Amino acid sequence: MEPCTGVALEVAFLGSDAAAGIASGRLTLDAGDPKTALDFVRPYTVQVPDGGANLDIPGLRPTIGVFVSDLAFMPLGAGFRQTMTIEWISELEIRAGGPGCEPVSVSCDLGGCGSS
Repeated sequence: MEPCTGVALEVAFLGSDAAAGIASGRLTLDAGDPKTALDFVRPYTVQVPDGGANLDIPGLRPTIGVFVSDLAFMPLGAGFRQTMTIEWISELEIRAGGPGCEPVSVSCDLGGCGSS
């Protein structure tokens, strides 16, 4: 499979709270193909107790480990730019790509982000 062309994915790291295990960044996806998809690979689900209290007690339930805000969409010719602020628990892996191509990806942890 060939790498996706016309797809740029970046997460500008904004900082973290190591004690809470949460980090944040500003995600930008530029795509030349309107069929480009963005996938949150990790942490797709994390275990959180009812009521969202302490993570080390019984009675955990799965929940999404990525939180999105400030979502914006801008058409760019045949493609688009999607931006958002994201917060994640511990580690983040996201991919963007279209049909028939190898997606681009970015991985982040509590110390920063990098393309892979």
